[in-house]
Amino acid sequence: MGSGAAKQHPPHPPPVQSVHSQVIATPRLQEPPSVQTSIAQPQMPIQAQGFSHYGERTEEMTSEQAKVEWQVSHTATLNTYMLSYPELSEKLQTMFNSIETLRNFADSSFNKPKEYAKLGEVLEGLFNISYNIYTSAGTSDADQFTTLVDFVIDIEGAEVLQRLTQYCFKDYYEFEDEPDEDDSDKGSVEYTCFDCLTNVLATIQNFADFHNGFCSACADASVIPMCLENIQRIDSEIAHWENEDAS
Repeated sequence: MGSGAAKQHPPHPPPVQSVHSQVIATPRLQEPPSVQTSIAQPQMPIQAQGFSHYGERTEEMTSEQAKVEWQVSHTATLNTYMLSYPELSEKLQTMFNSIETLRNFADSSFNKPKEYAKLGEVLEGLFNISYNIYTSAGTSDADQFTTLVDFVIDIEGAEVLQRLTQYCFKDYYEFEDEPDEDDSDKGSVEYTCFDCLTNVLATIQNFADFHNGFCSACADASVIPMCLENIQRIDSEIAHWENEDAS
């Protein structure tokens, strides 16, 4: 996955074999050995980094610092990919914006129905991209879509999708998930938490189906244990509902 440092390339960076093992190989980028010093930040005292007096990270500071670090590091990753794959610039930017939006949402404390309604369009767009990747296997577009999934891995997309999925599961259990009646006559789609959950799970599946590197990233992000835990919970609740109906 990405190193988290800014990446500076010579005018024509030599492609190398992808570090993300996959059914369809694609050229990847080689990081210059000097990139680690390009965005080096001064070391801060423990309190300034967002720690309490006892060395525990405070939630607000940790979230904000992590957001800034992600933006700095992965904006550099985006720029590197765009320089090496200019024909994919628009798609790379869309993927970056989508993952950033999902990450900010997962870090927020207001994951309620109205917010999922706003998030739905972003997730549907990401699902559509992932579906194109899924259907590209064995076609002339396979290499470029492989590069897009490599990019998702390098900007920590598997971790972001896992965290968002966990929030969707949690919130779906906690509140009544129905479209807002006030918006029913506006002619637009009103996304629910369940819609978001469906699209994020489908996106993970589409990215993983023909990309071994994304499968490994999902394993590292604990996607499978999370899904198994929630499947067991759903099975248990269905059994409970059936018993209630039978009584």
